[in-house]
Amino acid sequence: MNESERYANAKKLQKLSFSVDPTLKDDIEKETMDKIDTVYKELAWISAKETTATKKLEQKFLDCIRTERIQVSAIKVFLLAR
Repeated sequence: MNESERYANAKKLQKLSFSVDPTLKDDIEKETMDKIDTVYKELAWISAKETTATKKLEQKFLDCIRTERIQVSAIKVFLLAR
């Protein structure tokens, strides 16, 4: 037999009497969603920062040495001296 079943119904507390704050669940869910939103913003900022840093490094070091391939062909011309 369960200990709470031993007591008479008059001595038992209703479940509603244990309710501390009815909006507590909503508050916790809102805080959780705010934290998730903050994390998404932080990740977006980190991603943008890394992309910008990579572009700056490419501009400084790689763009100056990147060239298109140019092939020069010459025609051999024989000059006759008179």
